[in-house]
Amino acid sequence: LAGGGTIPCCAGFGVNATGGFLQYDTPDQIRAYTQEPPYESVPVMPNIGMSLSTVVGDAAMHALSSDHQVLAAFAEACVSTSVQHNLTGLVMDYEPGSNPANVTAAQYAGVVRFITLRMHAEGKQFGLFLAGWGILGDWSAYKDTGADLFATMDYYPTGNLPGTAAKVDSILAAG
Repeated sequence: LAGGGTIPCCAGFGVNATGGFLQYDTPDQIRAYTQEPPYESVPVMPNIGMSLSTVVGDAAMHALSSDHQVLAAFAEACVSTSVQHNLTGLVMDYEPGSNPANVTAAQYAGVVRFITLRMHAEGKQFGLFLAGWGILGDWSAYKDTGADLFATMDYYPTGNLPGTAAKVDSILAAG
């Protein structure tokens, strides 16, 4: 979000186990964090939560990465939701489980690339959260996705600011 903006964490969007787009918040709730003070004049990119259950998140990412029709429908839902609610874009919040053997970093990068291209075609942005574990730690895999935003989730479990800064530097160095 060049020049500032907000990423409402754990906002009202998600993905079901079959890769379907979910909207949890009502239009009034979305308007509250996108168009009312203090948000009315800043870019807003709510996240798409896939981390409430790693079992569901892994199943959803498997569906998105293995079935082009599911991915295309999901990307269209991202576009239409962003347009309908006047969002700058959306951010993918996928946190793989301890054994997500069914999705590789390259497959996840392909999902992000496809959605990003669709969002860009409509003047919208797309981003993703990265971290230091599992496929989210293979930072170089995501450098060619075209994503507009890379955010780090490496603020826990320690909350170690110098450690977090070093990991962000590593993400940037990866490309």
